[in-house]
Amino acid sequence: MKAAALAATQGEWVVSDHIYASDGKRIASYQMISRDDCENEANATHIATANPAAVLELIEKYKALEAENERLKALNVELTAKCNWYNGDGARLERERDELTRQHEAYVKMLGELLAVLHADGGHYQYEHGTEKAVADAITKRYELVKQLAEHKADAAKWRAYQKRKQEVIAAGMGRKILRDLETHDALPAFYAAMKGATE
Repeated sequence: MKAAALAATQGEWVVSDHIYASDGKRIASYQMISRDDCENEANATHIATANPAAVLELIEKYKALEAENERLKALNVELTAKCNWYNGDGARLERERDELTRQHEAYVKMLGELLAVLHADGGHYQYEHGTEKAVADAITKRYELVKQLAEHKADAAKWRAYQKRKQEVIAAGMGRKILRDLETHDALPAFYAAMKGATE
């Protein structure tokens, strides 16, 4: 069709008593098509409408649609492959989801139990104030306990130092005068006063 259209007289065709090209050149006499004048005119109009330019335009549109059809076929193949992959992985993904859900529930339970121990209330604090506040307050309480523990350790070290020095003084037989002189010792200020009252 394309070759025939390219070989024919180019440009638009018009119908009068014959079929003419746009340059006035007679293409055909439609009396040769049918013996019926009305039918001849209709046939001639159809032939003139299907001029080379119209045929070439239709061919280009067909080629464009064909190319689009090939693109859609390739896209369909790609999407089908992806769909098959997702369907094949569906069971595995569901198992992973269920496992993650189980782990999440277990961690939530363990967190609740830990908060109940830290707040020493059987979980009431978390229930009343929410998990976020319960966790934040537990962290604060933990730092307070660490600070108190450090203070108690420091006090215990001072007490041991005092007891050691006291025993050294008693062992040396220096009596209470030396113990009174130890009141100004930097390491013993808090404990010496209490110990002094206990020994007098």
